[in-house]
Amino acid sequence: MGIADVGRALFREHLGATAEEMERLKDPLAHYVELVMRRAQRNTRIYRQVFHCTPDDCVNTWEEYDAFTKQKGHDRAQALELLADVRGHLVEFPTQFLNRANLIEYNSLSNTETFVPNEVFT
Repeated sequence: MGIADVGRALFREHLGATAEEMERLKDPLAHYVELVMRRAQRNTRIYRQVFHCTPDDCVNTWEEYDAFTKQKGHDRAQALELLADVRGHLVEFPTQFLNRANLIEYNSLSNTETFVPNEVFT
């Protein structure tokens, strides 16, 4: 097994790719945006619906954070149905979490929990 084979095996595992998708990925960079980013976006949407994980890019202000954390999850059957569409392990890395929140005004030294919400660490 050569280096290229190891790379393809990793792509297959992390993408949850089919044989047809792997055929297109003989040159991984040629189809990066088409397959890899689309797969990460799809998995992220599913995880957002099922788990309401934070940090999340759809949460840009403290008001949105409060609303997001109060959302009800799905029952077990609905969650399993949604999770059946997850392929591989890829998700988008959240880079816009609380990007419109004024963290200096919102926080105070007596309220250290609001610097980073506890849910980030659980």
